[in-house]
Amino acid sequence: MCGNPQLGELIDKYQLPVFMIQLRQQIGSAQMMKNALAEHEDIAAGILAGNPDMAYQAMKRHLWHSADLILQLPALAGLGAPLS
Repeated sequence: MCGNPQLGELIDKYQLPVFMIQLRQQIGSAQMMKNALAEHEDIAAGILAGNPDMAYQAMKRHLWHSADLILQLPALAGLGAPLS
């Protein structure tokens, strides 16, 4: 937005790691890993079952859950209602 391409590259490079740190602080690394593992197991189960709809629905749930967690971060609180 400011017309500075280097700043844009830095934001792109560091945005995800900053969100991951905030997520770990918010819900704890152990709980985050437990949730992510269960969600990825559901996605893999759909793929391994040869059921694309099952895999799609599991992936969709995982992405919505992740988005909801991100929107609950203190830095983003008040920017919008939860997505789910």
